[in-house]
Amino acid sequence: MSLTDDLKKSPPARQRGQGRQAFLARRYEIEQAISEGFSSAEVWQHLHDKGVMPIQYRQFARYVDRYILSKQSEVKPTNEPEFATNKESEVKPRKTNEPITKTEEISRRFEHNAKGKSKEDLI
Repeated sequence: MSLTDDLKKSPPARQRGQGRQAFLARRYEIEQAISEGFSSAEVWQHLHDKGVMPIQYRQFARYVDRYILSKQSEVKPTNEPEFATNKESEVKPRKTNEPITKTEEISRRFEHNAKGKSKEDLI
């Protein structure tokens, strides 16, 4: 057999991003299995054994963190209290063409000056 015959019989090379496509195609199934209590290792092992997840577990875990767990952490719990805003404490946006007055400049800037102070005073 020649090299060209062997190359024709070999399976096609994987394309870049093929593993992510496989993960995203089954994202909702994976999310449901994880929410039902299965570990991501169990889910990956099952899909990898079936031959539908052509990526290593490390990359699978990254995708779970990125596409499933980060999405769940973005959802705000409903029992957290909302903070009431006080109209006096709200900062009004300054128009760019207005000059900054001296009092505004001082209130916005913080300068730390430790000259002439002892170490005990600084602690």
